[in-house]
Amino acid sequence: MTRLSLIPRVLELHNVRYTEKWLRRIDENFLEYHTSLIPPLLNVPPYRLRGNLEYLLRKHYSGDVSGMIAEDLFIYLLDRLGINIDYVGHLRPFKKRAAFCPDFVIWDGGYAMTRLLSTSNYRLPIYAEVKGSTKKLDEQRLEKALVQLKYVIKTDQDRGLIFIAHKNPINYEGVIFEVVL
Repeated sequence: MTRLSLIPRVLELHNVRYTEKWLRRIDENFLEYHTSLIPPLLNVPPYRLRGNLEYLLRKHYSGDVSGMIAEDLFIYLLDRLGINIDYVGHLRPFKKRAAFCPDFVIWDGGYAMTRLLSTSNYRLPIYAEVKGSTKKLDEQRLEKALVQLKYVIKTDQDRGLIFIAHKNPINYEGVIFEVVL
């Protein structure tokens, strides 16, 4: 749909106001994830382990940070498309087992929103679930996002969005799906 040049400082500003978890300097994390910087090897003592235990040799990227980057990229995209992000809120996750809710609620019903939806016949709010990964897009993330949206998409006028950001070898790619009954 569109190609965006990212300004890391703007990502940081959106991070402070919109992402779920508290992590400072998402702009620096984004640059490290983007370049696929490989962390140094961890210390391994000169002793063998018993049983099935193994030493961790290398740190892995945090799923929380990948998710925050995706949430940040989603807000960045909405802002660039002209959607008033002052009308976007992050929903509080449910703490009960088997209870799901999407990440965001969008209350902007202006013209810019029609760039993401297939019809102008919808009712506010619009719900959005965001998934992120430093790997390829997978069906399990999409399936989980659909499950989260099914709890709020109740009528044929309700709309949901799924935004999946994943890292390809060169850039982050974002895919948006519209969800309707």
